[in-house]
Amino acid sequence: MFEINVYRETQEQRRRARQRRVRSLILGGIYLALLVLFTGTFTLHMLLLRQNVSAKEEEMREIEGLLVSYQASDESVSLDQLRVVSRIKGSQPSWGLRLQDLSSLLPPQMWLTKISLDKKRVDGVQRDVLEVSGSTYVTEEHGGLTAIVDFLNALREHQRFSEDFENVKLLSSKRSASMEKEELNFKFICLVRR
Repeated sequence: MFEINVYRETQEQRRRARQRRVRSLILGGIYLALLVLFTGTFTLHMLLLRQNVSAKEEEMREIEGLLVSYQASDESVSLDQLRVVSRIKGSQPSWGLRLQDLSSLLPPQMWLTKISLDKKRVDGVQRDVLEVSGSTYVTEEHGGLTAIVDFLNALREHQRFSEDFENVKLLSSKRSASMEKEELNFKFICLVRR
Protein backbone atom coordinates (compact mmCIF):
# COMPACT_ATOMS: atom_id res chain seq x y z
CA MET A 1 0.00 0.00 0.00
CA PHE A 2 1.15 3.55 -0.81
CA GLU A 3 0.86 6.54 1.50
CA ILE A 4 0.95 9.99 0.08
CA ASN A 5 1.57 12.94 2.35
CA VAL A 6 -1.00 15.35 1.00
CA TYR A 7 -0.84 17.63 4.00
CA ARG A 8 2.94 18.32 3.79
CA GLU A 9 2.39 21.76 2.27
CA THR A 10 -0.25 22.60 4.86
CA GLN A 11 2.01 21.44 7.66
CA GLU A 12 4.87 23.58 6.27
CA GLN A 13 2.59 26.64 6.22
CA ARG A 14 1.55 25.97 9.82
CA ARG A 15 5.20 25.60 10.87
CA ARG A 16 6.09 28.93 9.19
CA ALA A 17 3.08 30.62 10.80
CA ARG A 18 4.19 29.33 14.23
CA GLN A 19 7.73 30.60 13.60
CA ARG A 20 6.36 34.04 12.63
CA ARG A 21 4.25 34.13 15.79
CA VAL A 22 7.24 33.14 17.91
CA ARG A 23 9.38 35.85 16.23
CA SER A 24 6.59 38.38 16.74
CA LEU A 25 6.31 37.42 20.42
CA ILE A 26 10.08 37.65 20.90
CA LEU A 27 10.24 41.07 19.18
CA GLY A 28 7.22 42.25 21.18
CA GLY A 29 8.90 41.08 24.39
CA ILE A 30 12.10 42.91 23.46
CA TYR A 31 10.18 46.10 22.66
CA LEU A 32 8.25 45.81 25.92
CA ALA A 33 11.46 45.26 27.91
CA LEU A 34 13.09 48.29 26.24
CA LEU A 35 9.99 50.39 26.94
CA VAL A 36 9.96 49.35 30.61
CA LEU A 37 13.71 50.01 30.89
CA PHE A 38 13.41 53.44 29.25
CA THR A 39 10.39 54.40 31.38
CA GLY A 40 12.07 53.19 34.58
CA THR A 41 15.27 55.07 33.80
CA PHE A 42 13.35 58.24 32.98
CA THR A 43 11.28 57.95 36.17
CA LEU A 44 14.40 57.38 38.29
CA HIS A 45 16.09 60.36 36.66
CA MET A 46 13.07 62.55 37.36
CA LEU A 47 12.94 61.43 41.02
CA LEU A 48 16.64 62.19 41.48
CA LEU A 49 16.22 65.55 39.78
CA ARG A 50 13.24 66.40 41.99
CA GLN A 51 15.26 65.43 45.08
CA ASN A 52 18.17 67.63 43.92
CA VAL A 53 15.81 70.55 43.28
CA SER A 54 14.29 70.13 46.77
CA ALA A 55 17.76 70.21 48.34
CA LYS A 56 18.69 73.35 46.38
CA GLU A 57 15.41 75.02 47.38
CA GLU A 58 16.20 74.30 51.04
CA GLU A 59 19.68 75.81 50.61
CA MET A 60 18.16 78.90 49.00
CA ARG A 61 15.76 79.29 51.95
CA GLU A 62 18.80 79.17 54.28
CA ILE A 63 20.55 81.88 52.24
CA GLU A 64 17.41 84.02 52.20
CA GLY A 65 17.24 83.63 55.97
CA LEU A 66 20.86 84.78 56.27
CA LEU A 67 20.19 87.77 54.03
CA VAL A 68 17.12 88.70 56.04
CA SER A 69 19.14 88.47 59.27
CA TYR A 70 21.82 90.74 57.75
CA GLN A 71 19.19 93.26 56.74
CA ALA A 72 17.49 93.10 60.11
CA SER A 73 20.74 93.92 61.90
CA ASP A 74 21.33 97.00 59.71
CA GLU A 75 24.47 95.45 58.23
CA SER A 76 24.85 95.95 54.54
CA VAL A 77 25.44 92.99 52.25
CA SER A 78 27.87 93.86 49.49
CA LEU A 79 27.84 92.52 45.96
CA ASP A 80 31.12 90.73 46.72
CA GLN A 81 29.50 88.93 49.64
CA LEU A 82 26.62 87.86 47.40
CA ARG A 83 29.10 86.58 44.80
CA VAL A 84 30.91 84.59 47.48
CA VAL A 85 27.60 83.09 48.60
CA SER A 86 26.73 82.30 44.98
CA ARG A 87 30.09 80.62 44.37
CA ILE A 88 29.84 78.76 47.64
CA LYS A 89 26.36 77.48 46.79
CA GLY A 90 27.66 76.08 43.48
CA SER A 91 30.10 73.80 45.31
CA GLN A 92 29.49 70.50 46.96
CA PRO A 93 30.04 70.90 50.71
CA SER A 94 27.23 72.00 52.97
CA TRP A 95 28.63 75.51 53.27
CA GLY A 96 26.25 76.74 55.93
CA LEU A 97 27.38 74.03 58.32
CA ARG A 98 31.06 74.45 57.45
CA LEU A 99 30.96 78.22 58.01
CA GLN A 100 29.15 77.57 61.26
CA ASP A 101 31.96 75.15 62.20
CA LEU A 102 34.53 77.86 61.40
CA SER A 103 32.80 80.42 63.59
CA SER A 104 32.15 78.00 66.46
CA LEU A 105 35.84 77.07 66.66
CA LEU A 106 37.07 80.68 66.73
CA PRO A 107 38.68 81.71 70.03
CA PRO A 108 37.11 84.74 71.75
CA GLN A 109 39.88 87.21 70.76
CA MET A 110 39.90 86.13 67.08
CA TRP A 111 37.77 87.17 64.10
CA LEU A 112 37.67 86.40 60.39
CA THR A 113 38.03 89.23 57.88
CA LYS A 114 37.76 87.49 54.52
CA ILE A 115 36.62 84.13 53.18
CA SER A 116 37.02 83.30 49.50
CA LEU A 117 36.66 80.23 47.34
CA ASP A 118 38.79 80.04 44.21
CA LYS A 119 40.19 77.47 41.84
CA LYS A 120 43.97 77.17 42.11
CA ARG A 121 46.58 74.82 40.74
CA VAL A 122 47.87 72.62 43.58
CA ASP A 123 50.48 69.96 42.82
CA GLY A 124 49.71 70.31 39.10
CA VAL A 125 45.96 69.76 39.56
CA GLN A 126 43.19 72.38 39.46
CA ARG A 127 41.48 72.35 42.90
CA ASP A 128 38.88 74.37 44.79
CA VAL A 129 40.68 76.24 47.57
CA LEU A 130 39.06 77.95 50.54
CA GLU A 131 41.19 80.93 51.60
CA VAL A 132 40.47 82.53 54.96
CA SER A 133 41.97 85.69 56.45
CA GLY A 134 41.55 86.84 60.01
CA SER A 135 43.02 88.71 62.93
CA THR A 136 43.60 88.18 66.61
CA TYR A 137 44.70 90.42 69.47
CA VAL A 138 48.09 89.78 70.98
CA THR A 139 47.99 90.08 74.77
CA GLU A 140 49.90 88.53 77.65
CA GLU A 141 47.16 85.95 78.23
CA HIS A 142 46.46 85.45 74.55
CA GLY A 143 49.61 84.68 72.56
CA GLY A 144 48.63 85.43 68.97
CA LEU A 145 50.50 82.77 67.00
CA THR A 146 49.72 80.03 69.53
CA ALA A 147 46.01 80.86 69.27
CA ILE A 148 46.17 80.68 65.46
CA VAL A 149 47.94 77.31 65.51
CA ASP A 150 45.44 75.98 68.07
CA PHE A 151 42.55 77.19 65.87
CA LEU A 152 43.99 75.48 62.77
CA ASN A 153 44.56 72.26 64.72
CA ALA A 154 40.96 72.39 65.95
CA LEU A 155 39.81 72.73 62.33
CA ARG A 156 41.93 69.74 61.27
CA GLU A 157 40.52 67.63 64.09
CA HIS A 158 36.90 68.71 63.68
CA GLN A 159 35.05 65.75 62.18
CA ARG A 160 32.45 67.58 60.05
CA PHE A 161 34.90 70.19 58.80
CA SER A 162 37.49 67.58 57.82
CA GLU A 163 34.86 65.63 55.83
CA ASP A 164 34.83 68.44 53.25
CA PHE A 165 38.29 70.03 53.64
CA GLU A 166 41.85 68.78 53.77
CA ASN A 167 45.40 70.19 54.01
CA VAL A 168 44.68 73.13 56.32
CA LYS A 169 47.83 75.28 56.02
CA LEU A 170 48.87 78.61 57.50
CA LEU A 171 50.07 80.83 54.63
CA SER A 172 51.14 83.94 56.51
CA SER A 173 50.96 85.85 59.75
CA LYS A 174 51.92 89.48 60.28
CA ARG A 175 51.92 91.70 63.34
CA SER A 176 50.34 95.10 63.13
CA ALA A 177 49.77 97.71 65.78
CA SER A 178 46.46 99.51 65.85
CA MET A 179 45.74 102.46 68.13
CA GLU A 180 44.25 100.25 70.80
CA LYS A 181 46.01 96.86 70.73
CA GLU A 182 48.59 94.86 68.87
CA GLU A 183 47.04 92.55 66.28
CA LEU A 184 48.29 89.51 64.43
CA ASN A 185 46.79 89.16 60.96
CA PHE A 186 46.84 85.69 59.42
CA LYS A 187 45.81 83.84 56.29
CA PHE A 188 45.27 80.12 55.82
CA ILE A 189 43.99 77.84 53.08
CA CYS A 190 42.36 74.45 52.91
CA LEU A 191 41.50 72.28 49.91
CA VAL A 192 37.93 71.26 49.21
CA ARG A 193 37.73 67.48 49.14
CA ARG A 194 36.62 65.94 45.89
